[in-house]
Amino acid sequence: MMRFNDIASFYINERMCGLDKSIPEFNYYYKNGLIQSYKYKGMFYTGTWLEYWAKFQYEHGEKLGTGPAHCRMCCLAGSKGGVMIAPCIDCAPRYNDYELGPGFDKLKQEASVIIDGKPVPSVYELHMKYVDPSTIGRPVEPELDESLVLECNELQYQLVEKHGKSVDEQEAIKGLMRFIKSFENPEEIRKKLVGALLIPDSKMYNQNWAGTDWDWFTGEINQYDEINHATFTEEERESIRVYKARVLEVVAESKLSSNVNNVDK
Repeated sequence: MMRFNDIASFYINERMCGLDKSIPEFNYYYKNGLIQSYKYKGMFYTGTWLEYWAKFQYEHGEKLGTGPAHCRMCCLAGSKGGVMIAPCIDCAPRYNDYELGPGFDKLKQEASVIIDGKPVPSVYELHMKYVDPSTIGRPVEPELDESLVLECNELQYQLVEKHGKSVDEQEAIKGLMRFIKSFENPEEIRKKLVGALLIPDSKMYNQNWAGTDWDWFTGEINQYDEINHATFTEEERESIRVYKARVLEVVAESKLSSNVNNVDK
């Protein structure tokens, strides 16, 4: 009979080798353009919680009660501000022998585990190492000034017109808008507003926008992709050319309208 870790090893190798081509649907949330957390199957995880573990424990953890989808102790012990940061002490060894840290007890204290004379690294030395504690928690909608709200609303309307109105399309657009609105610098928001309508249909869905490695204006890959060697197709580039002029006009009109409103006040 296979153990949780045996199934996990096969699952991870399968995904890493590209045999599993399915793309799980995650909802991503950002702070100043960086991923803060994501939601999968109704549960929030810190942005650095490995996605394949969120998907795997949901699909395969039920029999052993492993992971936050099936283990109440994980939800109580391993969460902070309603966001999962680590498993509980019972489930921790089942994630490829403490890949997500030694786990937390019911008092929310991290366990101390020694294996072969060496301590299992703390979660704060693993996937939580570079996470700002102040960013841990359920996402909060940022407050924007009135002109930016108008520009974002106009963009969202244009995106719906371009990409369609199905549930999947609406969710993809909402995810992109969360990313754009997350920036603290208004000019960075406007820069993203200008480029958003240039995104081809094929690049809109299932995106962690903080992790995209392609330029919205040119379709060129910013970082070398050894697996896909991917660039935009000529059809996608044509879509960019068609919409580039249109989006610039939309932004210009929005700014003009905003300036007129400010003068009237």
